[in-house]
Amino acid sequence: MRSQSTKTVQVGLTEKLYPHIAAREHHFKAQPLPKTHQIIGSSQQEESNPAWLKEKVLFLHKGDQFYQNQDFYSALNAYNGALRIDSNFTSALLNRSLTHMALFNFDEVVRDCDKIIQLGNLLTKVGDEFRKL
Repeated sequence: MRSQSTKTVQVGLTEKLYPHIAAREHHFKAQPLPKTHQIIGSSQQEESNPAWLKEKVLFLHKGDQFYQNQDFYSALNAYNGALRIDSNFTSALLNRSLTHMALFNFDEVVRDCDKIIQLGNLLTKVGDEFRKL
């Protein structure tokens, strides 16, 4: 028969990040954005961070997949994610309006389509000014 030996183990605890919040609730605190995701002017953002364009397109494609699977609420969330990155992203606006139509949210459909029309008018005016040069 073997005899058991005893050992002393030192256990060190790490300091809490947020001492005023319970350890299990620390995930409710909003994490700071990394420097690459800080909000700057949209034209500067496109030029300085090509990942910005990739992120909004990824949201768009994910929304399209959800829409094709008829998971309309998830599609809305994905399109809203793309629009949080770029509020003038017309493809996301158009797809979001189609998703609202599938959910019979016709007021939202009209609101999104109005914004698309306004953006189209703005682009037309910019194009006319450019042609005058």
